[in-house]
Amino acid sequence: MKDRSGTISKPSERSNVLVRRARVEDKPHIRAFTENTFAWGDYVADAFSDWLDGGNDVYVAEVSGIPVGVTCVAYPAEGEAWFQGIRVKSELRRMGIASMLTRASIAGARKRGARVCRANIDYDNYGSQGLAQTMGFRQVVRIAELTVPLAGYTRLSGDAPLLGDTSVPRKALVSRDAPVSRNADTYSTIRVTRVTPEEAGLLFEAASREIRYLGCEYVWVSLTRQNLARAAAEEWLLAAKDECGKMLAGALMSSPYVEDHVHTGSEDSGGQQAAEEGEPKYLCAGLGSIFGATEGVLAIIRHALELLRAEATKKNITPGELFVSVEAESPAAGGIPSCLREAGLDFQVHGETGLWELSLSI
Repeated sequence: MKDRSGTISKPSERSNVLVRRARVEDKPHIRAFTENTFAWGDYVADAFSDWLDGGNDVYVAEVSGIPVGVTCVAYPAEGEAWFQGIRVKSELRRMGIASMLTRASIAGARKRGARVCRANIDYDNYGSQGLAQTMGFRQVVRIAELTVPLAGYTRLSGDAPLLGDTSVPRKALVSRDAPVSRNADTYSTIRVTRVTPEEAGLLFEAASREIRYLGCEYVWVSLTRQNLARAAAEEWLLAAKDECGKMLAGALMSSPYVEDHVHTGSEDSGGQQAAEEGEPKYLCAGLGSIFGATEGVLAIIRHALELLRAEATKKNITPGELFVSVEAESPAAGGIPSCLREAGLDFQVHGETGLWELSLSI
């Protein structure tokens, strides 16, 4: 309820909180209570319009007609719902509003035929973990995260150029016969190529032996042949092979995106460096669903850095960083930091998040 000053006081009962579908006019209110979520701000208000236009279920919780909570449910694969961006106005937390939003999200996902709901929760976000457990979610896998900055990155002197004309269309940036890198330890040729949807089945056989989920940033789906083929069509599905054509490693790289902050490792900035007003933004990309031998993984990471740098040059945007995420218990996870260190690549480890899952009975 509003007091005489016009501010919202805590509702005395949950019945005073209304959960409804979000509307365009909710955006200013959402920006107001999410702008200081993190040291660098928050992405929710900027993503809100895309959420509404993207075929998602977007819910707000309101008190006295004013939005005080928000969440989004996306449907990235058939039968799979992805819960993201749940936020509640700080002074109204611990009032059950997040639970109300989550229940509405689960009900909406069930109506749309989802068989499973998932969410990604930071390892130290105990409040969200507790909420997830209360709602019946369970953690199914841990995701290890690190970033590799483009600043200061140089190609090994023995490497052949991974890219030619960087003015070619984005889909053509990954040439199927041009990218070649030299492994400094074995001196064997490792070729990194883009996998087509028709070839995704071959990659599935190798990937399914090591990983369970498909994703390259904050959205993960089940690793299936169908989902892998769609990822190959929509993103950059990369494979590293030796000179005999043997599969060494694979990974999924996102299309580059613009960020207003990058990770720095600075404790004063919460590990983030934001672009000041009027300064250029950063071009970043995600790399995930990593599997295979260490030398192949390293070749893919180098290849991804070259792709990102070429795209930044083409768009005249400051090169940012490659956000790397890998299933923590997969064979590839343990070797990535050491191979980056041995290759002289700077990186920052961010710990882990948990992938949480709720199975639905339709």
